[in-house]
Amino acid sequence: MKWFVWQDGRRLGPLTDAEVQALVESGDVTPQHAIRREGSATWTPLGLVPELARGDNPAACPERSRREAGSHEERFDTQRRGDIPRKDGSHDAQRSYVRRHWRGDLSLPVSYWLNGAVISALLGALGLALPFVVDFSSAPRFWSAAMIALWLFALVAITWQVVGVWRSAGEHVSRGGSKLWALAARAAIILGSVQVGTLVVTQVGPQVWELAVMLTDRDPTHGYQIRLLRDASELEISGYIAFGLTERVRTELDAHPGVRVVHLNSSGGRVAEARKLRDLIAPRRLSTCTSRQCTSACVIPFLAGERRLIAPGAVVGFHQYTVAGRASRQTLLDMEKDKRYFTSRGVSPAFVARAFQPTSVLWRPTSEQMLAAGFITGYADGDETALSGMSSNEIDRLDQTLREDPMYAVLAEFEPAAYEEIAAAVKDSFRRGQSAADLRARTLPAIERVYRTRLPFTSDEAAVSFARLMFDKLTILQADPGSCLAFLSPGTSRSATSAFFSTQMQKREQEVMTAVIQSAASGTWRPPDESEVQPIRAEVTAQLVATFTPDDLEELAHLDRPGVDAARACEVSSGFYKVILSLPLEKAGPVLRDTFSRAAGQ
Repeated sequence: MKWFVWQDGRRLGPLTDAEVQALVESGDVTPQHAIRREGSATWTPLGLVPELARGDNPAACPERSRREAGSHEERFDTQRRGDIPRKDGSHDAQRSYVRRHWRGDLSLPVSYWLNGAVISALLGALGLALPFVVDFSSAPRFWSAAMIALWLFALVAITWQVVGVWRSAGEHVSRGGSKLWALAARAAIILGSVQVGTLVVTQVGPQVWELAVMLTDRDPTHGYQIRLLRDASELEISGYIAFGLTERVRTELDAHPGVRVVHLNSSGGRVAEARKLRDLIAPRRLSTCTSRQCTSACVIPFLAGERRLIAPGAVVGFHQYTVAGRASRQTLLDMEKDKRYFTSRGVSPAFVARAFQPTSVLWRPTSEQMLAAGFITGYADGDETALSGMSSNEIDRLDQTLREDPMYAVLAEFEPAAYEEIAAAVKDSFRRGQSAADLRARTLPAIERVYRTRLPFTSDEAAVSFARLMFDKLTILQADPGSCLAFLSPGTSRSATSAFFSTQMQKREQEVMTAVIQSAASGTWRPPDESEVQPIRAEVTAQLVATFTPDDLEELAHLDRPGVDAARACEVSSGFYKVILSLPLEKAGPVLRDTFSRAAGQ
């Protein structure tokens, strides 16, 4: 026969009769200690077990033994109920229950099923209640502290649950339970511990780290900039979309009610804050525009614009949201809210599906794709909206950026005074948020002064390139004779007609200007002598009079006279360049340099 003895809160055994008698004789165990047979679940005071009672112990006096045993049974039953007396005479059943689970004293079903269900329900309730207690985007630091506390509590509670079930499973067989259930419980604990460990490494750890960063106000998404453009009629938001941005923007909009366009040049940020910014822009019926980039969370407030414009070369990008330590399933469910918003704004379902596909790879659709899908409503050509997309630091370093452009590099090298004037105007225009048209009006006159002075000294190739550019521009302007005449008139800046020409045409003009200034600086070329150019000029005149009257040609030399026929003047000028371009290079170059020299009065 084997025995188990309950001694001072711990179980001894299994023990033989002799071992129990030895403990009694040594005084380690008394007749008041509880004992049970192996295979039995019933505990009995040792003094009431006949085969262990001796004449030399209190069990020899039945009346005393029954009295003492009864006293011990009362205490033991009290202990099993968890109502353990404390030193101060009070009772703390709740604390005792927690301790008994931790030590494995509770039955396996209670430890595994009841306590497990309670812990799961409690953690789930706390997780669901938190968003109703505090708004994440309004109080990110408080939210961070609450989430960290919740995760720490969850880890402590899960550890308590795991340890208690493991220990209870170890006692399950001695209590008369099934060994199979004990092994199954421990196997489930091992599997669950692995899952919890994986969760801690892949989700809890990264999330707690990011929450700690926000809690200590070291959120890397700080650093946004807000500035007014174009006499406070437009506003630019650049940098990350961080917590608190919307309230800052609200303050600026309230103070400047004339703002009608919001520029968004951001690589993204906090989705929750992006939604708040969206809800600020939409009711005010503001337009949105990006001149540089609007990716990730930035596309949410961009879509809130009444008109949605992008500048040439601007990048708009979409990808699946990423939240540190957040399960992908939760992220996908969250994205569904924004997918519905995109659709409600008229964006095609196919585009929405592509934009929110489950991948972290940035999708950069073309402007044509975005226009066809309804994500954008048009293009910002730079004249309609302010210049944006350049931070204060970048504006300060603008001189270095300008010198990377071939035309400005040539100006800086050969015309330093003109370059300094132009660079100062560019910086000031960006700081004030002027439009591209405003910038051209300030810079083109200075550039034109330089290259018109250089034209009589440019190479044959550069002169012909200039003539071809002029012919192509006149061809475009013939649809508007008034603008064409203004373009041809002496002393008129060509910036007034620049809106007629595409970005590609303007880029081509810069290339021609660069070639003109650079080749003229070599000193190789000069205006031709009269004897050299007179035969070529006669050849050109002969071709012109075959199409135009002498009066037409005479009028071409006096475009500033009142009553000039603008359409005819534009046609004759176009014909002049057409004849020049039909000549061989060795004739076209000299006659063009002669023409440029006469126009400049040299």
